[in-house]
Amino acid sequence: TSHAAINSDSDTVISATSSATSFQVQANLPKIEIPKLYGKPIEWQSFWDQFSAAVDSKTNIPDVVKFSYLKSALSKEVLESIAGLNLTNENYNIALTILKERYANKQILISSYMESFVKLQPIKSMKDVSGLRRMYDQVEGNFRNLTSLDVPSNSYGKLLVHLLIEKIPHALRLVISREFDDQVWDLDNMLIYFRKELFAKERCA
Repeated sequence: TSHAAINSDSDTVISATSSATSFQVQANLPKIEIPKLYGKPIEWQSFWDQFSAAVDSKTNIPDVVKFSYLKSALSKEVLESIAGLNLTNENYNIALTILKERYANKQILISSYMESFVKLQPIKSMKDVSGLRRMYDQVEGNFRNLTSLDVPSNSYGKLLVHLLIEKIPHALRLVISREFDDQVWDLDNMLIYFRKELFAKERCA
């Protein structure tokens, strides 16, 4: 009886210690602003950079808690891809592998960035300065993302130049045309001339 009582007390102590440790870990966790991943491949790098800095890189957070944070940051559609994984330490890295295979695939990312160029909304007037800024930021961002994937601009530049010509205001085409003069238009310089004119418009506004 005495032996059983000792075991019981020991179990109680272990349980209490475990609970206290768990509580302490949770209590010490920072309030983390985690971005949401909705399932678009072009969102992945930005999502992962922020999630990695805020959660994945933290050595004082158990993997099971990281997994909980990860699940809370996924939309319903994305969550379905790892729905079969129980919330355990071991499954955290498995979940990351699944997500990276699905959303960090290089060819899928390249296709997504190129598709976003095609879907740019045309800007009809030079007076729409905010629209021009949105377009420039999107083109510049995708351009840099493709560069980070080791995709040279000369492999898609001519196509993108043609797309941009069709989507920017006629007045901006004239400005850029004067800058190029009789040279063949290339994407790098087109963005420089676009930015130069945009900055001038923003200063006036």
